[in-house]
This record gives sequence, C-alpha cells and structure tokens, in this order.
Amino acid sequence: MSKYTFKRKNEGSVLSVMKDDVEVATVDAAAAFVEMLEDIKDKEDVLNFTRYNTNVRTLFHDKLVAKAIEQVGNFEFTEFERTELSDVLIGFFIDYHYKPKEGEVYQPNEYFKFIYNTDKRLWQMHCIKDTQVHYKTLTAGTAGGWVYKPKLIIGNNVWVDGGAVVYGNSILKNCIIEGAQTCVSDSVILNSIIADDATIATSFVTDSNVREYSDVQHSHLVNCSVLTTNLSSMFCKQDIIANQYLKHNTTMYKFIQAPNNGLCTHLVHGVGTRSDTLTVGFDTTQEVVVTTGCFSGSLKEFKKAAMSDKGRDVVESKYYCQMVRYFVRKLEKEHHPVALKEMVELSNELDGLVGILDPARANMLLELPFMHKWVLEKLMPTINELEKKLSDSNS
Repeated sequence: MSKYTFKRKNEGSVLSVMKDDVEVATVDAAAAFVEMLEDIKDKEDVLNFTRYNTNVRTLFHDKLVAKAIEQVGNFEFTEFERTELSDVLIGFFIDYHYKPKEGEVYQPNEYFKFIYNTDKRLWQMHCIKDTQVHYKTLTAGTAGGWVYKPKLIIGNNVWVDGGAVVYGNSILKNCIIEGAQTCVSDSVILNSIIADDATIATSFVTDSNVREYSDVQHSHLVNCSVLTTNLSSMFCKQDIIANQYLKHNTTMYKFIQAPNNGLCTHLVHGVGTRSDTLTVGFDTTQEVVVTTGCFSGSLKEFKKAAMSDKGRDVVESKYYCQMVRYFVRKLEKEHHPVALKEMVELSNELDGLVGILDPARANMLLELPFMHKWVLEKLMPTINELEKKLSDSNS
C-alpha cells in the first residue's frame, strides 16, 4: 500500500494528493467538509470542532481520504499528517473559504442590510427603507452600528445604532442597541433597550431597559430598569436598579433579586477594613450567601473570617457580624421557598441558553452559513418558550 500526503494548493480550499512530491489528484476540502457535516446528525459535535474534538477531526480526515481513494486507490497516512491536516483546516477552510469579502452585502429583509468591513472584521448595519423600530424612526440611507454575526439578528424590529457594537454570538430580537460606546457580546437580548454606553456580556436580557454606563456581566435581567449600575452574576426580575454595585465573586452562581417574590438582595456600601460593598442574598444554591471584597461564603464562614481579621478589634468585628446576621435572618424569614425554587430553575435554563453562545465554543465555526441556521433552529424554540413563560409570570 502506497503512502500519500495532502498538500495545500495555493490559498484556496483545494488540496493536492501527493505521491513522491508529485501531484496525482486533487480534493476539494470545503466540499468534503460539508459532506461530512451532512453525515453528522448531532451538530453539537461540530460546535466543538475547533476545540480539538477528536471524533469530528477524524471524520473529516476519513472523508478526505475516501475522496482521494476514489481517484488514486488505497493509501495510508501517518498520525503526524493527520494532526497537520487538522491545522490546515483551521488555517484555510474557515479563514479563507468562508471569510467575507470587503463590501460583501447581507440583506435579511426589505428594511435592512449589512455591509462587511475587512479592517474592522464586522458588518455595518444600514437602513434601506423607512421604518420604525420601537421609539426610533429610521429613514432609508441611515448607517448604523457594527455587528459580528448579522445572521443571528431576528426579524426587522432590531436596530443597532451608529457607534454601538454587537460582538460574538449575540442573538437580538425586538430591541435597540444605541450609544457611542454601547457594547453587547455573546448575549441574548429580547424586547429591550440597551443604550447610553452600557455593556452587556454573556447575559440574557428581556423586557428590560439598561442605560447610563451600566455594566452587566454573566447576569439575567427580566423586566428590569438598570441605570448606572454594575451587575455581575445576578438574576434580577421585575426590579429597578440604580447607582448600585451588585457582584457575586463567582460566575458559577447568581444572586437572585426579585422584590415581588420577597427575594431581595441587601447591600451595604463602605464597610469592612477595605470600605468595600457588602452583599447578602439568596443565590442559585438556594442558600443565603455573603460577599464582600474577595470573600464569598455562608454566614458561619463570614463570621470566622471577620473574627480572624487583624485589621479590626474584636468588639468591632462582633458588631460587624451582628449587622450581617440581621440581614441573613431577615432574608430567611421573608423569602418564599416556592418562588426561590422557580427562580433557580429559570436561572439554570437561561444559563444553558447563553452557554450555547459562549465564545469558547467554536466561535469560528458559527461563521459557516448552515451553522447560523442550525443555531437558530436549536435556540429559537427555547427562546420563544422562555419569552412566553416570562410574559405569563409578569402578568
């Protein structure tokens, strides 16, 4: 059995099949890759391809070999060449074969189009027919902001205004993103307004208004107004939050803030030896958690840490612990266990939804045209179901 190798041919998607440094056949790697994907029933595997998913890479290699065998007969590859071949795929198939060209146009409907800019590596949104998006009247010829993946924008009731940027795998529906430095990344934004240089990252935001330099990270907002506030690892429902700094010290859990259900997170600013913000509330472990500075834990753990702090005397530490104990007891007395359980379940659902958009999950492969369709087919039924559930719970 002869040994053959694949060699990249120019800058395109065609590979040369080489024997003794002589080209004996060619294989279109792009066509072979698409054929391989058609054979894969679970496209979830494809999302993990660029994270060195052995199964999918092996399938691709085998598909190339099969295409070559049709032309030159049986041959074999070394393991080194298999690895090298995967690197070649990343090198040219994604970046070259599916990379948009300067000025390329994507027009999803009669109202908007997107034009690709190779310097920014982003698509600029343009209004091409007079229309109304929420409170904003748009005229034909208006240039908007920038989007990384326009095919994840749903419908014709979305506008990204000039200066605003939507990065990563964000899904937008019925919303306005505006502000010279407003930024959304890897998030789901539904029926909402994000403006005034606010930042949203890896979050789910629905029926909400986020403005005035607010920074929302790893959080979920449902029917909220957020002004000049930093949120990190929070789940806020039916709330107005202004001039606050709400932060959990891990992205694995979320504080739950839902005043109508008696689930209120308590804040005290300027406390402790570092004059930091103290936060006491229920999180998605369904337990009361205390965080301040670099500390995060239960009341018992907090008391132990506070009493061992050399930065304050014993009496001051006791008063500090009594204050925290008051907030903990208040939460434990007033909360509704059923509401807490429901909020935790909903938070976990939203985490799973946003997790699919995580940039760590093969950000490049979502560039493939059919992958946009698959992502939306996978996500939109879940999003629509959540929208209905949230709407019913708010009414």
